[in-house]
Amino acid sequence: MKQKLRLLVPAIALLLSLFPLTSAEAAVTAGASCKKSGQVVVVKGSQFKCVKKGKKLIWSKLTERAPATPKPSPTASATPSATPSPTPSATPSATPSPTPSATPSATPSPTPSATPSPTKLVPNEALIVQALFEEIWKSSETSKAKVKIEIEPARKDSDWARQQADLTYISLELFAKMGFDIKTDSTVYIGWGFDWLNDYMPRNSWCYNATWSGGGACGEGILFLNLKHTAEWIRSGDREIPFPSKQVQFVATSVMIHELAHQAQRDFAEKTNGRTVSFYPAWIREGAAELLKIAGSAKYHGISYIEARDIYLYTNSTWQGCGDAKILEMLMSNNHPRNCNYTAGMLAAEYLAATTKDVRSAFLFAGSKLDGHGPNFNNQTGISEETYRLVMKEVFNLDISVWDPLVEKYYGTWAP
Repeated sequence: MKQKLRLLVPAIALLLSLFPLTSAEAAVTAGASCKKSGQVVVVKGSQFKCVKKGKKLIWSKLTERAPATPKPSPTASATPSATPSPTPSATPSATPSPTPSATPSATPSPTPSATPSPTKLVPNEALIVQALFEEIWKSSETSKAKVKIEIEPARKDSDWARQQADLTYISLELFAKMGFDIKTDSTVYIGWGFDWLNDYMPRNSWCYNATWSGGGACGEGILFLNLKHTAEWIRSGDREIPFPSKQVQFVATSVMIHELAHQAQRDFAEKTNGRTVSFYPAWIREGAAELLKIAGSAKYHGISYIEARDIYLYTNSTWQGCGDAKILEMLMSNNHPRNCNYTAGMLAAEYLAATTKDVRSAFLFAGSKLDGHGPNFNNQTGISEETYRLVMKEVFNLDISVWDPLVEKYYGTWAP
C-alpha cells in the first residue's frame, strides 16, 4: 500500500483533553533535558520523545516513518494453516481452542535485532491508547484471581522463571483494573522442557509433549512456559544467560501475559450460554492479547506504552508483511495463513481502543446479546461475516463498511 504518510495531528480539543501542555512541555525543544524516558509530548503540532543520550535524558523530535511496502495478498483461506514458522519462537502461543477440533498454532517466530530507533513518528491513536492505559493503572482494583505458579524444582533459582512469574502477577493486576479479573482457578507450570512439564499437561490437549512451543494455555486453567524453548531460540544451549537486548527480553518473557489474556477472554465469553473464546474474531483474540502484552511489559520494565510498542513493532518481534491483510480474513477460530492476526491484529485492536476510547474493547466483543456464536459459526473458520457485522454495530456502534477500510489503512501504514 503505497501512500504518502501524513503527519498525524490530533484535533485541538482531543489534544487538550488527553495531553494538556504543562509549562514544561510548552518549552520542549530538541536537545532540551527531560525526566521520563519514553514519554511523548506534542508541541505546536510536532512530536517529541524523551530518549537517553549518554547519561542524559533529552527531547528528540520525532520524524516520519515511511509506510510499509505491501506484499501481494493471498486469497483468504477457510482452512487453518499449519504451524506458521519452522523457526523456534520465543513467544509461541497456541490459539486458545475450546474444542478438540481446532488446531493449535504457535505465535510467529521473531528474529533478534538491534534496539529500535527512538525517532519514529508515533500515531495519535497510540498516544490515545497510552493515555487510556495510564488511567487504567491508577485504579485501586486488585486481582482476586486464584493463580498458582509452579516452577520445576531444578529451576527454582532461575532468573528467567522469576521474570515470567513477575509478569504473570502484573498481567493479573492489569486485567483486574480493567474489570476482567480471571475467574478460573489456574496453575502456571514453568519448566525446562517436557520431561517435567508432561507430568502436569492434560494428555488430551495440544500441550502434551508440545516441545515445539514455548508456552500456551491448555484449557481447564492449565498453562505452561517452556524455558528450554527460550534457550533454543537464543542458542544458549542448556543454560540461562542474561538477555542480550531489550527486544529479546521482551519477546522471551511476555508469553504469559498473552496467554492469561486468553483466559480472561474465555471467562468473559463463557458468561453467555454455549459461547466460547472462539466467538472473538482472530484479530481481536490474538491482537488484543498482544496489545495487553505490550501494556503489561511496559509496566513491568518501567517504560512507556509507546516505548514498549516500539520494541514490539520496529524490531521484528513479530511476523512481518501484513500491511495488506484484510480484516475479514481474520475472523477465524485458528490463525490467519500469514499469522496477521498477531501484528496487524494488535494494530487493529489499538485502533479500536482509540476509536472507542476504551481499552476494554479487548474483551467487550464477547458481550454481545446474540445467541451462542451467532449464525453460520464453524469451529475452524470461526464466526460468520454476518455475526461480525452485527456485533461490531451492537457493541461498538461501528459500521464495518466504513470502519474496516479505516483500520486496514491504519495497520497498512504501521505494520512491519
